[in-house]
Amino acid sequence: MTSKHCTAVLLVLAAAAFPIGCGDDNESSDAPVGAAGTSSSDAGMPGSSDGGATGGGSSDGGASTSDGGATVGNAGAASGGAPSTPADDCADYAAAWCGGLSECAPMRIIRDYEDEETCVTVISERCRLDGERGFPIADIAGCIETLSEGDCEEILSDVSGACQHERGAKAAGETCLDHGECESGICLYSGTICGECTEVSSVGDMCGVAGVSCTAPGLTCDYENEECVELEIRGLGELCGESVVVQCRSDLVCSGGECVERLGEAEDCSEDPNLCDMRRWLFCVDNECVQQDVKTLGESCGAEWPFPRCSDYAFCDPDALECVPRHGVDEDCADDDPVAGSTCLIGLSCVDGKCVDASAGCLD
Repeated sequence: MTSKHCTAVLLVLAAAAFPIGCGDDNESSDAPVGAAGTSSSDAGMPGSSDGGATGGGSSDGGASTSDGGATVGNAGAASGGAPSTPADDCADYAAAWCGGLSECAPMRIIRDYEDEETCVTVISERCRLDGERGFPIADIAGCIETLSEGDCEEILSDVSGACQHERGAKAAGETCLDHGECESGICLYSGTICGECTEVSSVGDMCGVAGVSCTAPGLTCDYENEECVELEIRGLGELCGESVVVQCRSDLVCSGGECVERLGEAEDCSEDPNLCDMRRWLFCVDNECVQQDVKTLGESCGAEWPFPRCSDYAFCDPDALECVPRHGVDEDCADDDPVAGSTCLIGLSCVDGKCVDASAGCLD
């Protein structure tokens, strides 16, 4: 890994366990038709034990509640202090996942990590840390085997759940950064830096008031009746969109009241721009699904402001129109530049002109 990444990698690892959006997310207000935001918390993100769909990220795969930002994907039983995952297994897992993502969605590798080498370093270390914190991948051998098959639906949607994590030991009410830390598998954020482990909801529980949400796999809030109900998952060709209770399978999208397949690169999106597969960083431009360009450190950016955008390790200098490094802990920063939000690395906040890690106390 080149030296330009070292500081960034360490900080990304420190922030990786909890749901965060990209510092450039506001670019989505000027995104091509069909763009639903540019958050890096897309489906299939390994290391977090939510199966990939992190609260507040793009709606791609995983078992996510639709009301309140809690994402649930832990399928394993409580680990009871599971041992850390062997480093070699984590390295193999990272290589399989990053290699698969590079084939299935190459622009996401650039967007989230700049290159595949950095991806492997970040994901391998995150895997090791998750194991040390008590929520390792339950079946890492099976996970590696599944990822190595190169099935893009497995990698982008985690259809089989082969890479689910065991659950940690934190009880309801304890602070958390990641769903996997909690006995319930649910770390709920309510506009706070730290999350809080919460109990699993049941069908019939009240919801929709005072921020209470249906925190359990397969449940959502029926706002009309203000109670938790089971999600109805529809398959290809089945009706959808009539209510929040009905959702299409994670590899499909609801269009025109019907669950249909997502569109691939160069396909015609004139009928519905939202059909382009955003998990692959495809957006509808001039009625065609194209990969949105992402630039790395030192490359030109923002010629048609704010696109092309920079990777998550950089921001676009508004004067030079060049991707320059984001700032690390205790480095000077600015939060009023014409970039979307802070100039700090992802996971850090710009406070009084300095980049700080506001989540440092959440692991206590």
